[in-house]
Amino acid sequence: MQCVSASAGVVVLFVLHGAHLVNLPLVENFEGALYDARVRATMPDSISQQIVIIDFDEKSLKEEGRWPWSRERLGELVKKLSDHV
Repeated sequence: MQCVSASAGVVVLFVLHGAHLVNLPLVENFEGALYDARVRATMPDSISQQIVIIDFDEKSLKEEGRWPWSRERLGELVKKLSDHV
């Protein structure tokens, strides 16, 4: 009977944690570790050449004008950048 009570208590704690009513740091750490392991296991072995990070600095803003830029202007810049890659 004690085993059933303990099991029910654990289930209630997990349900409360899932409903964000109780914070269980150990469970969060375990979830984070599992997520990291799953991402590492499913990541491709090579770096994708399709992803590019573009940083608009102060010099760019002075040359191109104030943000936000129009869709046309962004399209022109993306085309120029893709021609250089």
